[in-house]
Amino acid sequence: WNTPAPTTGWEEFPGGGGGGGGAAPASGQQQSSQPSPDCINALAAMNKGVLSYERAMRLWDVFSAHGDLGPLLAAMAIRESDANPSAKQLNGGGRGLMQIDVTQTPGKRYKDDPRLMTAEGNVEIALEIMNAERENLARYGFSGANANMLYMLLHIYNAGYFNRETMKRLAKSSNPRDFDKGTTNGNYVSSIINFAKHCFGMQGV
Repeated sequence: WNTPAPTTGWEEFPGGGGGGGGAAPASGQQQSSQPSPDCINALAAMNKGVLSYERAMRLWDVFSAHGDLGPLLAAMAIRESDANPSAKQLNGGGRGLMQIDVTQTPGKRYKDDPRLMTAEGNVEIALEIMNAERENLARYGFSGANANMLYMLLHIYNAGYFNRETMKRLAKSSNPRDFDKGTTNGNYVSSIINFAKHCFGMQGV
């Protein structure tokens, strides 16, 4: 993706190269205020309502500030917090829009970060965590800029661990559902990809 720091280096991922995101608008433009029927169905499948989409639309400038990563970030925010920047997990450490877990590594180092409970800052923290995950994957020989790598990163962001054997087995999979095992409710990765595609026009995933 063609994005500013902290997302530098994502340019060649699906939707990257300066505007390959299909129906998703370029930075600074507005998404449709009305979700499509496919978007509504994707939301309903995860017990999410149109309100989550509307909240994400009100925060579109936050997501689109990161270029073509915007659709993915909006989709993650819906899954994590119903796109609520003030969200706090009642029985856990999840905080903010992207539910940074301040009780677990790597999120706990952000516990006192002033960015944590702002929409813009919380997204920046999530991207910093994902960039660190990419570096960790590279150390174990997993690299590339494709949908498969995105699925790996989403799996790790949610599951909180890196299982080398699992990632090795899935290294060539093009099906996001293959990466759901071990994630919340067994559907984290595929649900975010569905939101990104059907609600925000992301292509290549």
